Amino acid sequence: MSNYSVSPPSTSPSISTSINNNFASVSSSPSASINNNLATPIKNSVSSINNNLAKSVKNSVSSINNNLATPIKNSVASINNNLAKSVKNSVSSINNNLDKSIKNSVATTPDSMSKGTLLMIIIIIFVLALIAYFISKSYRVGTAYENLKMYDNYFILSANYLQNETLQSKPLKNFYVASAFRPYMAINQYFDYTSTKLIQKVIMSGARFVYMDVYNSNLKFNPSPVVSNGFEKGNWKLTLNTTTFDEMCKVIAYTAFNAGYCNNYNDPFFLALNLNVNNNVICLNKIRNIIYKHFKHTLLPPEFGSLKQNLAETSIKKLMSKLVLITSSGYQDSQLTELINGSWEDKSKINLINYGALDPKASADNTIKLQNEEVVAYNKKALTIVTPNIYDFFTMNYNSSYEFDAGCQFICVNYQKKNNISDYISRFKTSSFVLKPDNLI
Repeated sequence: MSNYSVSPPSTSPSISTSINNNFASVSSSPSASINNNLATPIKNSVSSINNNLAKSVKNSVSSINNNLATPIKNSVASINNNLAKSVKNSVSSINNNLDKSIKNSVATTPDSMSKGTLLMIIIIIFVLALIAYFISKSYRVGTAYENLKMYDNYFILSANYLQNETLQSKPLKNFYVASAFRPYMAINQYFDYTSTKLIQKVIMSGARFVYMDVYNSNLKFNPSPVVSNGFEKGNWKLTLNTTTFDEMCKVIAYTAFNAGYCNNYNDPFFLALNLNVNNNVICLNKIRNIIYKHFKHTLLPPEFGSLKQNLAETSIKKLMSKLVLITSSGYQDSQLTELINGSWEDKSKINLINYGALDPKASADNTIKLQNEEVVAYNKKALTIVTPNIYDFFTMNYNSSYEFDAGCQFICVNYQKKNNISDYISRFKTSSFVLKPDNLI
């Protein structure tokens, strides 16, 4: 038996594809056509509806916005305009009022200020000028000098009083001597001026005893002596100026022993030095040299030097036309010692006291009170120098009658001060040396 194979009938691929395409074409064409035909009117209707609705909404919103915005805008504009006007008017009013106020102030202030300021400036300048004038040396020294001029027509000093042999034989202790306390000071004792012009005028007015304070010019190794007032400790010089000791001695020398300045130029002259130089030997030696330079022709002979003699017992005759040098302590170990004739350091021969020691009305706080009888007895054998309160700021005189009654020889007063001095100067109207009463000798 033969094997036979039967193959199925074959289909051509082209035929199959064509059939499928045709079928697909036939199958899809009616649906697509229907969809296209239906979608177009619907789409157009929806689009029309959307457009109409959008326009309607837009117009409505626009109308609402316009209708709402207009009154709001108008209200806001009105509010803004009113507020702006109100603010503007207020600011304008404030500015106008402020401008007027400032303008009025500016208009009136210059006048009032100029007048007030000018007056104040004038017053200040006037006060400063017064202060400057009253503290000026010319005013203060000039004032003191004018006070001294009152003696010009008062004193009639005789050149012959001590020429009497009887008087010349008497010892110094038996005389009152016209004495001046710091005659170089102007108005006050501190913070005032020193002047050779004043001491010269005082000597011309009859003073033959001068109390003087001497200080170191500085705190250096080689100071010079100056005349001032203050405190030795710390070398405090409390005057507005100082005068060199050399200048003072020069004026004293050519005034006290010069007939052109003093009628009684032959009378003894006493220079009392309060040495505030802290024992500075260099300064002390300079004092010695200055004294020798200006007074070498009027110095007492060597036997009176170095405090060898008791001045109280020395006759006036030996002292005529001579400078008698008396000092405080503080001269030791210096060359000045050889020129010193006496010192109140040695109270057995010379004593220096404050006026309050004998004045019962004076305070006892700063002085030791002395009995009048004791002082009288002392002055019959020794010498007493009386001063105002040396620490007083103001220049004042005192009632000197108590000191005269006690027989004190050198009663120092401030010639440049008028108070309490009339009785004093009346005693020395015709002579700078006056013999004490017998009961005091």
